Amino acid sequence: MAERQCGFRRVLKIVLGVFLLAMGFSFFALGFSILPVLGFFFALPLIGLAVFAFRAPRDSACAYSG
Repeated sequence: MAERQCGFRRVLKIVLGVFLLAMGFSFFALGFSILPVLGFFFALPLIGLAVFAFRAPRDSACAYSG
């Protein structure tokens, strides 16, 4: 059961990171074309959150101990 929860958490972390990264890059592209200030204002925090989501440490229960 614990392995199943760890797999779900890992997949959720990856999906969240990809979603935030896609949103950040889309706002970054809008910053160049349509909304110069507002696009960058939203893009940089979203990209930062995506990096945080990818680099966030796993729970101690899901850590590999072998």
